Amino acid sequence: MRPGAEGDGLLVVPAAPALVKLCEDEDYRRALVSADMAIAEADVEEAYIATARALLITGTHLSTEYINRISSLALERARKNDVRTVLDIDYRPVLWGLTKRGDGETRYVRSDNVTARRNRL
Repeated sequence: MRPGAEGDGLLVVPAAPALVKLCEDEDYRRALVSADMAIAEADVEEAYIATARALLITGTHLSTEYINRISSLALERARKNDVRTVLDIDYRPVLWGLTKRGDGETRYVRSDNVTARRNRL
């Protein structure tokens, strides 16, 4: 991670799909551009995570083996440094391959695999 214009971490992931996330804290509002499913192990630096007050992981980050491993590493580093951790379940069956691609209408499909990954956190 590299410090951004306002001291936040900025990760540049060329050619990755990006989302715009709006965040608000007690001092100001800001927009973040995120390519969070393309993050690499080197991007979750322990020293940087240790400076945070909280680390948020979404259920989306549990849906693939790769990003689940990176997210688990980030959580481990946060907990090691007494950083509060938050899980936004954000369960979308389509991201887990439980429905057909493009089927965002199906909001719930029971899955022991999904439950097991969530419980390991």
